[in-house]
Amino acid sequence: MAIVIKPFTEELVPSVKEFNRRLSEAGRPPDFQFPEVPAQPRALASEGAKVCHEHYVALEGDTVRGGYILRIQDFSFYGRIVPAAFYRLPLSEGTVNKKYVSVGVQMLRSAAQAQPHLFGLGMGGFDRPLPKMLKAMRWELTLVPFFFKVVHAKPFLREMKSLRKTRLRRALMDFAAFTGTGGIGIHTLQAVRRWRGKGARGLSVEVVREFSNWADDLWGKVHAEYSMTAARDSATLNALYSEQSDRVLRLKVSRGDDVVGWVVVLNGRMRENKHFGNLKVGTIADYLSLPGSELAVILAAVRKLEDDGADLLIASESNASWTAALTRAGFLQGPSNIVFAASPKLAGLLQPFDAHYPKTHLNFGDGDGPFDLYR
Repeated sequence: MAIVIKPFTEELVPSVKEFNRRLSEAGRPPDFQFPEVPAQPRALASEGAKVCHEHYVALEGDTVRGGYILRIQDFSFYGRIVPAAFYRLPLSEGTVNKKYVSVGVQMLRSAAQAQPHLFGLGMGGFDRPLPKMLKAMRWELTLVPFFFKVVHAKPFLREMKSLRKTRLRRALMDFAAFTGTGGIGIHTLQAVRRWRGKGARGLSVEVVREFSNWADDLWGKVHAEYSMTAARDSATLNALYSEQSDRVLRLKVSRGDDVVGWVVVLNGRMRENKHFGNLKVGTIADYLSLPGSELAVILAAVRKLEDDGADLLIASESNASWTAALTRAGFLQGPSNIVFAASPKLAGLLQPFDAHYPKTHLNFGDGDGPFDLYR
């Protein structure tokens, strides 16, 4: 029977639950589960914010064989506003049953037909099935750099699971934590890289409950500077980072009476996380600034997260000016598995790709979002 792609509606909930059960019984990890509640129309939208989630399923008769989510919002391409969609959580029964191996391709083609300016972000590295499929379909793929800063070395060495995968590494890291040599080495390396200028002089940082006209003014001044950046006006930001979330802190950064930028941070204790163990991880999730004020914004985030007891700070960023700011704030660049993939139509707005990609502004706020890390 032919596969048909349709919006996920209430009557398909039992079939989605059965689909998830089959994936689970076949050994797929818990994060490989499709949402079992359909998205409401314009689910993230608030007045003036063009952001929504749309859920689709791949049906064989009445049986769900796959599904994906589109997060649709406006993007600026050097000032030209174009809707684009993040291709999120594509799941196919083809990963556990070869009979349905073509479902993934069918879903991707359907999504690209509905939203030609389509992109992927995250995906776990080039060696995963989805990036391999995207490359075969002539998408542009590149890695988004990942940055980290160790605040408390001893818990970092004892809890950083992604670095403790062999018996030898665990022994060496435990020894470094016990003797203090690990902390000396880490903090020395970070200090050598840290810029010792006056980037934070004269700054004031205010925790705000919501974004307002000052964020709109900043967005209007800077969005044309980037080859690609998601809309970050106040209505969109308030939809993405709702004040109902107790993990989200919104910081307005000013110099005198002038707003120079803002940053969204999260800070929370992990619980046996596969990468971070039980560390308290501070995420610098999303941010914007006037040109030249990137470091000031990053330093504001660092100080707030350190004051709130984070053991480790993390960030991910594509833009050359922002990556330089992270480096000057003492961050180290670590191995990244965060793949940015642009559909042929979207990549066409970034040609020549190698020249314009470093002028994009993509971070944790543009993919699955920073919230998934703390679940």
